[in-house]
Amino acid sequence: MFISDQPLSHINQETVVKKVIYFSLTFTLRQGVSCFCQGAIELLNTISK
Repeated sequence: MFISDQPLSHINQETVVKKVIYFSLTFTLRQGVSCFCQGAIELLNTISK
């Protein structure tokens, strides 16, 4: 699987970058969902009043 010519640091860098992107994406997604839920609840509250 691994090519001996390729330096190990390059492979590690790639996995680190992928992990960082994944974590940032999931974090922003969670933040967005919580914000959306909060907004929806506030909207429902204003409608029901």
